[in-house]
Amino acid sequence: MTSTTLMRMARARRGWRLAGAAVAVTGVVTGPVAIGPAAPAGAVGAAGVPGAAGAVGAAGVPGVGSSGQISDPTPHGPQRPYEPDVPGPVTTDTVDVTMERVAGTATGVRVRFDRSSRTLTGEKPAPVRRFVITFDKKIGINAWAFPTCSLEALKERGPSACPAGSQIGSGLYVPWVPAGEPQPEPAEVYALNGWAHGYPAVFVHVAGITLVQTIEKVTGPHARTYGFGKDEIIPPSDTPPMERASTARFVLDFGATTTVAGVPVSYLTAKPAPAYDFGYFTQFVTGQEIMPTPRATVDWGTTKAPGS
Repeated sequence: MTSTTLMRMARARRGWRLAGAAVAVTGVVTGPVAIGPAAPAGAVGAAGVPGAAGAVGAAGVPGVGSSGQISDPTPHGPQRPYEPDVPGPVTTDTVDVTMERVAGTATGVRVRFDRSSRTLTGEKPAPVRRFVITFDKKIGINAWAFPTCSLEALKERGPSACPAGSQIGSGLYVPWVPAGEPQPEPAEVYALNGWAHGYPAVFVHVAGITLVQTIEKVTGPHARTYGFGKDEIIPPSDTPPMERASTARFVLDFGATTTVAGVPVSYLTAKPAPAYDFGYFTQFVTGQEIMPTPRATVDWGTTKAPGS
């Protein structure tokens, strides 16, 4: 079976195709943030506008978003139950994206996201409602080639309940604690291939909790840059919003490979190009929304990138 045949299989399984790669750049989001009034049920932004709310930094700087309202990159997937915004601090996120080529594959890549959160006052960052990690249109995903884990089994028995080969990533989680208190050891993060709500998915399992990232096609103005996004909803709970856990640092690395009909297949693939763009859309319980947009490059060696 040839690589071309495998690509055709992927298109048939998913109905939409993506492709690309990269390495290292930091996205820092700062600046004033608009906190809108409570929105109608089903809305996800400020002032009742889906995706609205918040300045996201200085315009024209790689890795930093432009000021203004943020359009929801993946508005058509699962919806988070409406929850009113609450008062809280302005939170600043820094996102490092590092990628490298995967040995043994023609265009396979490993991508690592490293997100850190803080406030300008040093107080607790606002807890998160939702993340969407967006990938350049030149980056492709081969979730179809990997075994899928049962969400129910994962929640009940942990990663050991999942089939061999279904782990497509890993990482670490560091919760925020006040200065002067003992700093916790990082918790191990497992990323498992799955299926949820009618979408291919990533099940993120950490500290006994499992969250779901649905893999969705990016739409609207973001579709000019990004092909797909991993959309993660943190469900509401009985705990008051600002008393929920906050993140100091969260790292997630995707770099798994498998073999199909004797051919090595990487979870992520890349179409050689001069540069690649990523986004890390985050919505906090305060209604603040930010989206660092790091740009990255990769050394393709003798493989010539179009336009280079």
